[in-house]
This record gives sequence, structure tokens and C-alpha cells, in this order.
Amino acid sequence: QWKSKVQTFELKGATLAVFSVHENHIVNSSSRQWVSDAFFYPIKGVNVEFRVQFIAKQMAEGKKGHSFKKANGWGKMELKCAGEPVEGDRFKVAFLVGPGVKQYSLNATAATTDETVSMGETGDPAKKIDRRETQSSHDFGKYPLLGLPAEYEMWDFGSLQDKKKQLIHIGVEMLPQKSASEHKPHEEKLNENIESTSTITLDKKDDNSDNILSCSTRAPDDVEFEEMEFLASEERKKATLQGKVMDGPPGLKLP
Repeated sequence: QWKSKVQTFELKGATLAVFSVHENHIVNSSSRQWVSDAFFYPIKGVNVEFRVQFIAKQMAEGKKGHSFKKANGWGKMELKCAGEPVEGDRFKVAFLVGPGVKQYSLNATAATTDETVSMGETGDPAKKIDRRETQSSHDFGKYPLLGLPAEYEMWDFGSLQDKKKQLIHIGVEMLPQKSASEHKPHEEKLNENIESTSTITLDKKDDNSDNILSCSTRAPDDVEFEEMEFLASEERKKATLQGKVMDGPPGLKLP
């Protein structure tokens, strides 16, 4: 019986899919594309099939200039929904690459809701992780393919591989939009969205080249916009009510 090589973990309302790719597939390969084994995510009670496809960076015109080998291991990832989920369910997605992905999955499943999951340690190549989030939530029922924005969609898979095992460890986080809004208070979520639309941060500042880079482009999704509108509406109601009290009845001028 066929068994997928992709492992899935549940963590803080999200699902993390983890698998490993040999360097011969996405670093030294003369092909321009490689597709992972399938993994399944339940949407409205139905297990929906997903796969991750890797596409080499094109270095020159024609087929000869489009391969992982020509690109020195540079390429992009896309999450493809192979099933047919109903429209309406939206997800935040993050891609993770690096030797520390498997350790991250173990730490994440062991952490409580009050604990912070470690993204690796500066200077420790075995725990290095590059994590990048999509710009906003996504409905796979409408659009089955999802990738990162063009400005940071390319990965240097060769530099992120486990040198001893010649493997590149990959992770894909899927967080339902409903859970995303429940895990933080409304006011905190509102402040986050107002204060930052795009951030790129280093977990630890150091001159060491093994710093873990975490790219995150924040964009409020539909539910978050609704929350923002609700809070703004409540403030307007309060202001209106106070205005009526201060104005007093018609013809009566308050001191």
C-alpha cells in the first residue's frame, strides 16, 4: 500500500506538513520542476489533497536555461490543491525551509499555547530555518494554486540543505482564517494590522551568516477587515452618543 512521505502535525490551530527532498531533485537536477507526495487537510469534514511543487528559476531563454542545476539550486515553491473543496474557507499559509524544520515541528507539537516556538539558534546550522508567509488568506476553492509574492518567492535551496544527509527539509503551515482571528484579542489584531503592512525581521541580530531570516508580509484578510470595521463602528456610535448628550435638547444651550 502506498504511503506518503509527508508527515503532518497539529499545532496551535494550524496544520504543519513536513517532508524532505533530496538535493538530486531540486539542487543538482537537470529538470525544471519537481512535485512532492500528497498530504491531506480536512476542509468541512472532507480530506482535501495538497502537494507542493518546486519550479527552478529560469536563467536563460529556452529549455536549456531552465533547470535547478543551471539555477544553482534556486527556485520557488507553490502549494497546489489537487482536490475540489467548496468555496468560502480561507487559510493563511507559510513555507519553511532549512535543517531545523523537523526540530521545529517537534518543538511546536510539544509547546503549550502560552509557549513560543523557537525558530532556531543563531550560529547553529543544524537549526537554521527560513520561514516566509503569504501576503493574505487564500481560498483554495476559488484558486487552487498559491505561491509567495514575486519579491521573495525565490529560495536558495542549496544553502538551506542538511549537508550531512544531502536533504532539504520543507514545511508548510496552514492556518484556518477563523483560528487566526481567535488566537489574538481583537484590539491586538487591529493594532498589528495598522502598525505594519510588511515586515522583514531577523530573530537575532548578529554578524553571523547563519542568522535565521523570517519574512512576513501582513495584509488584513476579509475577517480582519470586518473586525476593524466593527471596532471603528463602535467608536463612531460612542462619539455620536456623546455628541447628542453634550448638544442637549433643541433650543437649550448648555453652559
